[in-house]
Amino acid sequence: AAVQIADLGFSGPVVERVVPGDGRLGLGKLMATVTPGGFGGPFELELIGQAIEDEGYEPAIRRSLEHLQGLLAHRSSSSSGGPDPAPA
Repeated sequence: AAVQIADLGFSGPVVERVVPGDGRLGLGKLMATVTPGGFGGPFELELIGQAIEDEGYEPAIRRSLEHLQGLLAHRSSSSSGGPDPAPA
């Protein structure tokens, strides 16, 4: 099994895929749901869309990994299931 990670921005007339952490989906809540049950991966990043292409894949991947690693670290030290940390 794998968990696919993506994020969505709702700021325009069309819902758009964005770098995980930049959007409005509750990725912290997702992590809080799957990790306490013992799921340790794999997590699969789904990086598609104009915002990703505009930023460039390498920086988008780097930022996505940093955000998700922060969520995983936060979840391992706290099981509160609270809101996601603010994007950097």
